[in-house]
Amino acid sequence: MTDEVLPLTPEQIARYLTDHADFFIDHEALLLSMQLPHSAPGAISLVERQAALLRDRVSSLEQTLRALHAQAQANESLATRMHHLALALMAADGPCEVIEAARTRLCTDFDLIATLVALEEGHSLTGVCFSAPPETAWTPLFELKQPAIPRVQAALRELLLEHGLPETASVAAIPLHGTDLRGAMLLVKREPQGFRPDMGTLFLEQIGELVSTALERAH
Repeated sequence: MTDEVLPLTPEQIARYLTDHADFFIDHEALLLSMQLPHSAPGAISLVERQAALLRDRVSSLEQTLRALHAQAQANESLATRMHHLALALMAADGPCEVIEAARTRLCTDFDLIATLVALEEGHSLTGVCFSAPPETAWTPLFELKQPAIPRVQAALRELLLEHGLPETASVAAIPLHGTDLRGAMLLVKREPQGFRPDMGTLFLEQIGELVSTALERAH
């Protein structure tokens, strides 16, 4: 037969709380669901503590809402800039115009100091819209399957200097792939931390897809 567990009496609860005065420090969540009378003047009452907890919770929620609002605005801005890029690429009449449209929109809308593009040597557009790329800088980029934020080491540094760009700049590398297309695009920001390895690459992938598709369509 199971022993019946009797409910605690108010006196037992009061005695326990007296012996464990720090109980509500470790169980603050209980204060938010309790109905508490105001205490006499003096020490901080449970009502005041409850109010303080509620104020902290409201403040935390407000901070979360502000962060979500800022992120929503950033996402809307990015979507608008990607839309402008897509429209510019669609309006371009030929492959050289596609590259020029991409460079113009990317530099204008994404705060870049330069957009460098190269296709693998031997492509029919090399020599028309592009000069032959120096192998040491571009060949590893042609092998990329996904966008990357590479460290600016010797070969990339020389490429930046060759185009009159600061060697302390940061870059994002985007592969250009298609049926008859293999190349890469470098987005260049002046700030050394403008592109960081911990940044997401989804929008870089979308840029690569847009430019690759526009180039193949216009070629």
